[in-house]
Amino acid sequence: MSLTKKPEMTPEKIAANQANGRLSSGPATPEGLERMRDANTIHGYYSQAEGEALRALGEDPDGFKQALKDAISFWQPATPFEARLVKRLARALWRCERDDRWQESASVRQLQNLDAHVARGIREVEAKFKQGQATLKGLVEALKKEDFTTGFDELLIFADVFGDEPKGKDRDTEVLLYRLLKPGTPVHGKAPADFEGPEAMPDLPIAEGHHRPAVRRELRERLEAEIEAWKAAHAETLKEFEFATDRYYRDTARALSHPQAELMLRSEDSNFRKVERLTTLLLRFRSKTSPLIPVSRPRNEEKLGSGGVPTADSTSVATVDSSAVPLAPAPAATCPPKPPTHTQYEGATHDVDENKGA
Repeated sequence: MSLTKKPEMTPEKIAANQANGRLSSGPATPEGLERMRDANTIHGYYSQAEGEALRALGEDPDGFKQALKDAISFWQPATPFEARLVKRLARALWRCERDDRWQESASVRQLQNLDAHVARGIREVEAKFKQGQATLKGLVEALKKEDFTTGFDELLIFADVFGDEPKGKDRDTEVLLYRLLKPGTPVHGKAPADFEGPEAMPDLPIAEGHHRPAVRRELRERLEAEIEAWKAAHAETLKEFEFATDRYYRDTARALSHPQAELMLRSEDSNFRKVERLTTLLLRFRSKTSPLIPVSRPRNEEKLGSGGVPTADSTSVATVDSSAVPLAPAPAATCPPKPPTHTQYEGATHDVDENKGA
């Protein structure tokens, strides 16, 4: 007994339901009815408008009609039943080709994603290189002026290229840049409140007099060397992207890693099994040979013992069409009988459609 109490239908509720039903009674126009018929495109040919369904799946209805025509021309069905089997075989073959397109499209999409990722990486590397080169070249041009003094703009440019906390050779370059501050710049932490320029550091003496041209020249040489180093590093970075053009890597990249890769393979196997079974069935019809041969045992040809049980020397005659089934030679007497080959799952298939709900 259900624990949920069934709602009581009062005349008011019935009237409200009828009023709501009249608000939406489904498609009424011919165009709406046509769209409803074409909406079921799960398997394409299940739709009432087969051609529209195939177009919705991106397939050519004329191509399927030609495939069906070729199948009928090859098999030449003699009965309506055979004609239906041939049509189902054409559909199974069409789905096999759809499985191929499915897997190939997934592989193409994976390669397209790889190429897009590589192209995006190259663009980012190129943009960073061009910006860094332009920044360093601008700083080198500024250092050619004899009255050059380091300001906020130069410090920001340096930070954009080398970071806020440079190390090693980059730190030495930053020291030279600070030494070219304007003479008399207040030391860091001791600048007056109204001071608007960059502050000096206590452990970095500012170059004055004849020392400034030497510091300026050394800084310019360091920056020019850094520009050449950036060019070499940029070339090496671009070489790292050549992996995307390697044939073996691309073969690996297009291996099915799609979330539905397993479903693709199962669908391919299922449709191939259908083609195999339908082809076997049509061949049996064509040869007029049934897979099961009926065997009859006439009662008048058996010798019965007491109680109606056949005796050991009784003879049983089986009526078999010898023209349809060839007789196999009798096994040698010395050969032991073969054990039964029946298995637990004999007769069952692993086909997806045949084992629904199993």
